Amino acid sequence: MPDKKLSVIIAVLLFSFIACISAVHAEKANTSAAPTLMLWTPGEPLDISAGSMRFESESSRIVFETDVKLTQRGLDLHCSRLTLDSDAQGSLKGFIAEGALKIRRAGLEISAMRAEYDHAARRLVLSGSPEVKRAADLVRGERITIDFASGSVTIEKAQARVNVGAAADKDGGNE
Repeated sequence: MPDKKLSVIIAVLLFSFIACISAVHAEKANTSAAPTLMLWTPGEPLDISAGSMRFESESSRIVFETDVKLTQRGLDLHCSRLTLDSDAQGSLKGFIAEGALKIRRAGLEISAMRAEYDHAARRLVLSGSPEVKRAADLVRGERITIDFASGSVTIEKAQARVNVGAAADKDGGNE
């Protein structure tokens, strides 16, 4: 059944997508701690450059505009506008990235027109022609939601191009 095989391949691709996009962290005192899936590494500095920056004290927001680049060990994010939301203590609650968004992390290339990340929920929502590429594999849809807390990915109106590889070709592609 070719449809069943394609479903399995897409599921494997999505699982590897979650594994690659997430940084695996262990507690410093306990290296056997369970992996924590996150987009960025808490406690590590975020390096941000942009054409301009505005701080909104009432809402605890920082808005970066024009050729925005955010980097952190293993994470590169480029967009036109980046809004960082923080709490009263200055801890980052999340962000909204807009305009020609590109994210590179752990061998993945993510593109979209908009991304919203909620750090407490550990959820990234991509919209505006979102695509995720890894080597020759590609997943796209109308909206992609990555839930780092549960390890699930939801793609609305999904399309995928996957490299089946030699292993699937050995049996002639039929099952």
